[in-house]
Amino acid sequence: MKRRFDILMILVVLGSCSISSYWLGFDEPSTLFFNVTRIVETFFYIDFGLNFITATKNHITLVETNDLFQIIRQYLYGYALRDFIALLPIESFVRDTKITKLCLILRLLRV
Repeated sequence: MKRRFDILMILVVLGSCSISSYWLGFDEPSTLFFNVTRIVETFFYIDFGLNFITATKNHITLVETNDLFQIIRQYLYGYALRDFIALLPIESFVRDTKITKLCLILRLLRV
């Protein structure tokens, strides 16, 4: 199940990167851009939640762990902060186009 969701996430991110790059290059935001951005954000919220409960491999022993405490701990000490910051809807609070573009560039770097 997680593998299928990851493949779907890759496709969603590729589409988002294409639309975001177009908007950054040609400065023509449209309703399509905003709708796709909301869909992508929804997928990232779901992914953020799934990362707290999905089995992972221990970096030291390379053994898959199903212990919820270890999974949460590993994610919190790993990518959780970066993922949380990338999920913040800064463009909803700031109406300046330059700052919105900067936030979009930072999100593209997450990929």
